[in-house]
Amino acid sequence: MTYGRHLEQRKFGVYYFRQTRKIGGMQKVKRFSLKTKDLEVAKFLALQFLANIKMHEINIDGLKKFEVEYDERGNIKRLKVDGEEDRKNFQDAMTLVEYQKAQQHQRDLEKLKFDEERALKAKRAYASSEEGQQLLSFKEKLERELSEKTVSSNKTLETLSDEYLANVTVTSGTAYKYKNFLAKLLTYATTQNVKSVHELDRKFVWNFLLFLRAEGKENETIKNIFNTLSTFYNHLLTSGEAKEPNPFVGHNLKAGVANNGKTNGSEDDDATDDRRLPFTDAELEAIFSSSEVMEDKQLCYIAMLLLTSGARPNEICQLWNDDIREVDGIETIRITANPRRGQSLKTAHSKRLIYLNQLLKDAGFLAYVASRKNGMLFDLKKPATKTFSTFLSERFTKILRRLNIKMKMLYCFRHTAINVLKQSPLQKVSLSEDLVGHSAKSVHGKVYPQRHSAKLLKQETEKYLLYPQVKSLRAIRF
Repeated sequence: MTYGRHLEQRKFGVYYFRQTRKIGGMQKVKRFSLKTKDLEVAKFLALQFLANIKMHEINIDGLKKFEVEYDERGNIKRLKVDGEEDRKNFQDAMTLVEYQKAQQHQRDLEKLKFDEERALKAKRAYASSEEGQQLLSFKEKLERELSEKTVSSNKTLETLSDEYLANVTVTSGTAYKYKNFLAKLLTYATTQNVKSVHELDRKFVWNFLLFLRAEGKENETIKNIFNTLSTFYNHLLTSGEAKEPNPFVGHNLKAGVANNGKTNGSEDDDATDDRRLPFTDAELEAIFSSSEVMEDKQLCYIAMLLLTSGARPNEICQLWNDDIREVDGIETIRITANPRRGQSLKTAHSKRLIYLNQLLKDAGFLAYVASRKNGMLFDLKKPATKTFSTFLSERFTKILRRLNIKMKMLYCFRHTAINVLKQSPLQKVSLSEDLVGHSAKSVHGKVYPQRHSAKLLKQETEKYLLYPQVKSLRAIRF
C-alpha cells in the first residue's frame, strides 16, 4: 500500500491525492486536494485515503483488500492484508490517528482548565468589588426575610389576631371594639373552613359582607367593621404576615343596584332590585311548558326544586345523590357544606334539612336520584372563582329572554317560593325562615333557635308550594 504514486504536487505547491482507474478500457484519473503543502502531512492523509479505499473495495478474486476486527475497547484484534508492506503502512497510519486523538484530548483538557480558572478569577474579582459586595448583602437580606416569612406563614388567623390585639396601642373602648369585630371575622371564617390569612381574598370578604347584611347589620356598622379589619390587615402587610393587597378596601357598602342593573355581588345575593320579583303564574306556565326546559331533565328538576323549596340556586346545583334521603318517614334534602365535595354555604344559617316536595316525586325525581349512583346529582361545571349554578343561571337567563320574560333570572324561583309563604296564613314566620335558610328575624326564631324538623316543615308549608294554578308544572313526568 505505497502512497508515492498517489501523491502529486500541483499549483502553488499544494499536494493532491491521485487515483487512477480503468473504466471501459480507458484510464480515468481523479484528484482530491489534501489542502496542505507539508509533505509529511500529505503522506499521512494519503495513507488515510488508501486505508479507507482498500478497506471497502473488492479485488478480482472477490476478497477484501483489508479485513479488520476490533475488540470491545476499539483496538485492532485481527488484521488481514495482502502484504507486509501494507500491514506496516496501515499500522503506521493508525498510530498517527491515535496520537492525533491523544493530542486533541490534551488540548481540550487544557482549554477547559483555562476557562475554569478564568471564570473563577472573574468571580473573585466581582465578589471583591463594591457592586459585588452590595449584591451579596442584598441576597443575604432577601434570603433572611424569605425565611422569616416562611416561618410566620404557618401561623393561623386566630394566632395573628391574638398577637395583634396583645400589641395594639388603643384605648380600652377601641380595644373592645377591635376584639368584637375580629371575633366576628374569625367566627365566619370557621364556618367557611378558612384558617390562614392567605385565604382572605376578595371573594371571601364579599361573602362576609353579605353575611353581615343577612344578620341585619346596617351599612354604617358594616363600614365600621370593615375599617377595623382593614387596619388589622394593613398591620399584617407591614409585619410581612400577608402579601396580597388588602381585600377589605374598595367594596361598595351601599345596598342596592349598580349602574347596569346588576348587583355588586353574585347571583346568590338577596339584592333589592327588580330581579327579586317573583315569577307570575303566567310566567311559570310559559317556563314549564317551553321545549327548552322540558327537553332538559336536569334543568327542569333544578327549577322545580328551587320553586318548591325556596333554596338558593347554588345550594341545589351542588347537591350529591346522598343528600336526598329518607328521614322520619319522609324524603328530605340535606343542604350542607363539604369542602372535599366543593359544597359551600352562604351563611351559617344556610345549613338545614328540608323536605322533598310531592311535585318532584310525582315527576319521577327519586328514580333519577337512584340512577346517579354515588356522585353529584347534576352534571354541572364549576368556574374557578364562582359557583356550580353560574353557567346554568346564564343559560336560563337566555331562555327567559326568548320567552320574553325580562328582568328576571334563575334566582327568582327562590323569591317566588318566599313570596308564596309570605302571603300564606302561616302561624309561625320561623317556619318560612327555616325552610329557605334565612337567619332568624322573628321573636320566636331568636328565642327558640332550634330548627323545625323537615317533617313539620312539610306538614305546615308544602300545601302552599304545590302551585295548583300552574297546569304545566303539575303535568311533568320523566
